[in-house]
Order: sequence, then C-alpha cells, then structure tokens
Amino acid sequence: MAMTVMHNNAAQMTLGELQKNSNSLSKKLQQVASGMKINGAGDGASEYAISERMQVSLRALDQDVANTQTGQALVRTAEGGIQEIVNNLRSMKAMAINAANDHNTDSDRMTIDKEFQSRKDTIDDIAATTNYNGRRLLDGTYRQWVSQGGGDNGKAGIENQVYTKTMVEQPKSAAVTIPSGDFVISSDGVYELGAGYQGHITISATNVVLRQADAKVTDTYISCTTPGTNLWLDGMNIANAAKTDSAIRFTGAGNTLHVVGKNTILKQDTKDKAAINVGDGLTIQGETEDNYLSVTNSWSHSATAIGGDTSEMSTANIIILDTNLYAKSYYGAAIGSGADGSIGDIAIVGGNIEAWGTGNGAAATIGYGMNGQCGNILVAVDSMNITLWDGAGNSGGGAIATKKGHIVLDGGKIHIESSATPAIVNSSGDGTVVATVNGQDYTSRDHVYDYDGPSMKEKYLVGGNAVHDAGYPLIIHTGTKASQQLRVFINDMRSKALGLTDVAVVPREKAVAALDKLDHAVDYALDEATTMGAYQARLGFTRSNLVTASENTQASESVIRDADMARAMTGLTKSNVLAQSAQAMLAQANQSSSSVLSLLQG
Repeated sequence: MAMTVMHNNAAQMTLGELQKNSNSLSKKLQQVASGMKINGAGDGASEYAISERMQVSLRALDQDVANTQTGQALVRTAEGGIQEIVNNLRSMKAMAINAANDHNTDSDRMTIDKEFQSRKDTIDDIAATTNYNGRRLLDGTYRQWVSQGGGDNGKAGIENQVYTKTMVEQPKSAAVTIPSGDFVISSDGVYELGAGYQGHITISATNVVLRQADAKVTDTYISCTTPGTNLWLDGMNIANAAKTDSAIRFTGAGNTLHVVGKNTILKQDTKDKAAINVGDGLTIQGETEDNYLSVTNSWSHSATAIGGDTSEMSTANIIILDTNLYAKSYYGAAIGSGADGSIGDIAIVGGNIEAWGTGNGAAATIGYGMNGQCGNILVAVDSMNITLWDGAGNSGGGAIATKKGHIVLDGGKIHIESSATPAIVNSSGDGTVVATVNGQDYTSRDHVYDYDGPSMKEKYLVGGNAVHDAGYPLIIHTGTKASQQLRVFINDMRSKALGLTDVAVVPREKAVAALDKLDHAVDYALDEATTMGAYQARLGFTRSNLVTASENTQASESVIRDADMARAMTGLTKSNVLAQSAQAMLAQANQSSSSVLSLLQG
C-alpha cells in the first residue's frame, strides 16, 4: 500500500509539473502567435495600462497628422483664392494707370472702367465662393477682430506704437494751433484747438493728435475722411448742442481712436446721429494707464453713443481695447447699432466699462438699437457695470443683447441689470444658452446678473494688453490635448474690406486717386497671403513633429508590449520540451502504479 501511495504522489507531482509546463507553453504560443509579450492585464498589469495609454496616444497622433494635412489643404485653398484676388488687383492697377494718362478721353476711360468694375465684382465673387468642404474662407467669417496695435485688422502695429509714443510725448508748444472756424488737417502732426474754438475739423491725414487750450469746447465737429486714420484724443472735452452731426465721424475701415488721459464727448440734440460714428470699422485703444473716455448721446432717441446712426445698415466691427469707458445713450444703444440699423461684432477687452441705456422701443445698452441688430458680443474686462433703464416700461431688449451672434462675458466683477426686461438676451439660437459668462453657460433670464470673482479675461490677452485671438477662428487640432490647436484667422477679402468700395477710373482724377487705394489693397492682400503661408509652414513643422512623436511613442510602446521573437521562440521550444518530458514522466509514473497493482492482484 505504501508503495502505491508513493507512486500516486509521484504521478501527482508529475501532473503538476505538466500543468505548469502546459500553461507556460500556452503563453509562449500566444506570444509567438501575436508577437506581443503583453496580451492582457494578467501578463503585467502596469505594463498593460501604460501600453494601452500609449496606443491611445498613437491613434490620436496619427489623426493629428491627418488633421495637419487637411489643415494645410484648407489654408492652401484660402491662399489660392487670395492669389487670384491679387491677380485681379494687379490688372486693376494697370487699368488705373492707363486711365490716368491723358491720351485717353473720358469715353475711353468709361470703357476701361467697365472692365475695372468687373474686376472688382470678380474679387467679391472669389471672396464669396472660395470654400473648403462648404466653409467659405474669404468672406470675413473667420476674421480676427483685432491684433496688436490698431490699423487695418491690426496691421502695422509696431509703427503705430512708436508713432503713439513719439507724438503724445511732444510738448504742447510743438502743436499747431487751430483758430476758430472750419479747418482742414492734411498733414500728420499734433494740433491744438485754440481758445474758444468752434467749428468743423476735417482730417485727411492719417496720424493726428488733437489737444485743446480751453477746459471745454462747444460746437466742435471732427470728420476723419481717410480710411486707416489714427486719431489721438489727448485731454479733449467736447460738448455739442447746435449742429446735428456726430461729434466724431470716421470714414471707411481700419480706423483707430487712441485715448490719452481723460476725454469727454457729449452730444446734446435730438437728431439721429451717433456721438462717435465708427464708419466701416473702429478700434478704440487706451494708450495710458490713466486713460478715460466718456461718450454720451443725450436725447437722440434712436442713435448711439458709439456705433451707427439711425437706420444705418453696416457690418462695421467695434473694438475697444484697454480703455476705461463710460458710455450712455438715451433711447438708443450706448454701444452698437442705431434704431432700425445694424452693426457687426462688438469686442470690448481690457480696462473697465460702465454703460447706461434706455430701452424704450426694445433697445439694448450694448448691442442693438430698437428694431436693429448686431453680431457677436465679447466683453472681457476687469469690471463691467451695464444697466438698461426702461422709463417707458415697454422695452423688449436687454442690457446686453444680440439677435444673430454669440455673447461671451468675462470679468473679475460683472454687474448687469435691466429694469423691465431680461438682463442678457440672445435671440439667435433656441434661447436655452443665452451667453457664456466666465466660461459657464448662462441660461437664466433674470433681470439682474451679478458676479464678483476672479477674472478670466487673461485667456483673451497676450502680454496683458493686446488682443491676440478674439474672434471666431478656424480650429485645426494638432495635438493629443484639448489646448493643442492652431487657430487660423482669415480676414475679409471682399472689395469693401480692401478699401475699394468707391474706386473708379473715370474721370481722370478718380483714376489717380484709385492708385493709392489699390496699393493699399495689394498690401492688404499680400499681407494676408503671407499669413496663409506662415500658417502652412507652421502646420508643416507641426506635422513633422507629430510624425517624430508618433515614431518615438510607437518605439517605446513596442519595448513594453512586443515580444522578443528570438527569446520567445527559445522559450516556446523550452516549454514544449518540458511539457513533452512531463507527459512522458507522467506515463512512467502511471505505468509504475499499474505494475504495483498487478503484483497485489497476483
């Protein structure tokens, strides 16, 4: 009996070794078959988790490489459209030069002008139809509201900053005194309104500083007639009551109003003109730490403090940067469109703002006048106090309101109040999400919104005082994290944005005047083409970096997960031999037991 037990123990031990060798053989077979030493969490829990995370990164990196390729194709499409616009501008310049020559009669010029205007229409067609996967690229949808320094879409920013410093620091004795009466400023420089000044100042120069001798001037009207004008207000205090025009009126696009020290603009009449008319686009830039701008349109009933006149249909953008602003309008928007009119986007970034409006007839304080409309609204400031007072009790607007855009508000302190209507109104969507306030969806339609907390406006700023990415860019995602993306801005390439609205080559004087405008348009278009090239180069470098990252991640993941095939084959052979040996020994053990039993039976 004892011998039988010993033989059974030997068989059990041999069976155990056989099972171990069989399991090892099974794992080695799996490794050799799959080529991986980690086939599941049981093969190494931490290695499996790390390897799976790397697999996710690899898939993401491969998609990012594809994103950069499609992004380059998108930007190349935009560049191709811009190049065609440049080609048309080149032909238009040649036609203008031809028309400026007196070997042509006015009849000849009219013939030339037909093709000239056709080329301009072609530019608008290109801007309207250039698209990638249905996204129109050149119509201004993805424009940048502003970049650093002012001017046309923020171009020539460095020159303007230098010019600001040079001009503002000049002593008052260096200023040209303007005597009372109408006056034309045709040369860049510093000008001072003389004592008791009254009159109309027409500015055709592009860089002008205005100061005044008296503490306050009345019946003073300023018209900037050249697109791309930089006008500095240095301690101006204007109170107008007599005439019916704007206190300051800009023409065309790309204008910048620079604010130095304390400035007050008061318009007191019942006519339908904005106190500051923004033309086709205005940037207001605070230039000093103590800057302050107060703009009031008193009893206009339907126009704005800063924006458009009554019934003025415009797509002009209003951009206010680093300015301590007080704006007030009775019966019209303080900042935005006039009644029955329209305005483009409104962006207020940096500084502090207090704005008051009266909502009679469904007007907003920031946004639209009664029966008007505006685009996107961004207010990202240190503090904002926006109030809509509705004395008549029949307002349907809001303190901040849009009918066809987004509303984004960010600030350390936010107080928005509407006496008879919701505080914030957005009629462009389904009404569920009215606005984004400090990064959170705002859905309430309460009459008061009050927030006092940490400011989030820094996400809109670079260097603390220059808007870098305020706008609605195309997003090309180029990394595995949410923040790894390229924001592609493509500015408006239509003829209006190029400054070609009224250009013609007949009579000869207009042909000559068109030359400078065409030079400006070519510079604008070539600058945009250069920007597209820079985007493509950046995407190219990003793609190369992504490919390198993918290769290195794949190599690292391979070290963790992939099997060493030579070692795996050696292990497989070893496990196979051991398994077969165990099977043979188990057969021997069983045979020994059978022999003992046969002896007992005998």
